[in-house]
Amino acid sequence: MHEYPSKYVDAKFAVFERTPISKPSRSGCWYHLKSPVGGISFDVHILSSLIMTPNDLTGFNSTGNIRIWPSEEYLAYYLLQNQAIVRDKSVLELGAGMVGLSGLTSARLGAHEVVLTDGNEKSVKNAQLIVDENLLGDRVSCCVLSWTCTLPRNDQFDLILCADCLFFTEEHRNLLDCTYQHLKPCGSAYFLAPDRAGTAKIFLDCLYGERRRWNSVSVNFHVQDEAKLMSENDIHVDDQILIILRK
Repeated sequence: MHEYPSKYVDAKFAVFERTPISKPSRSGCWYHLKSPVGGISFDVHILSSLIMTPNDLTGFNSTGNIRIWPSEEYLAYYLLQNQAIVRDKSVLELGAGMVGLSGLTSARLGAHEVVLTDGNEKSVKNAQLIVDENLLGDRVSCCVLSWTCTLPRNDQFDLILCADCLFFTEEHRNLLDCTYQHLKPCGSAYFLAPDRAGTAKIFLDCLYGERRRWNSVSVNFHVQDEAKLMSENDIHVDDQILIILRK
């Protein structure tokens, strides 16, 4: 299999089967992704590090330009194993990065509306490129969203997805506020992330402090088939924690 040189942002997909494809691009390269279960696929565009400035690769709103993080694949895989979660639902992905893997997966699994958001404009433009290439514009849209703001129409959703967004602890309260603002009554939010230096515990402590406005919280210390996936794909990452909030 042809491998692209290191100038491309890390595109080591561990869970999804990837195949480089020849499509013209001045800003990166294209891959065809196929899911390990569920029979879905789509083409994704990975940005090249050569078009990045230092500001594009540093800071809170820039981590989605660096690579596809393992948590993004794990959350998408969880949805593939639990398809009823997204079917016929309206879905908002926060911190979607340059691909919006969980949101794209949701669209393929039958979500009737998906909105991919990120705080970084370059990530959002790349996500829109992917949406257009996969002809998903009838149900998937992309926009820049800071967690201190609301969507233009102040929309609320059945489901909110968020992968690997707990690393900056000073943003935890903003993330929870944004989630609450955009979640329908009785809706659910799924946060999946590694517990880097105790950041997941800090997030749970923050959540406990505002427990009165949430109906329930579920914490899963291992993702479905996590050990099997790590063994089969030779993955060495921090254990993933899945936190499910219900409004």
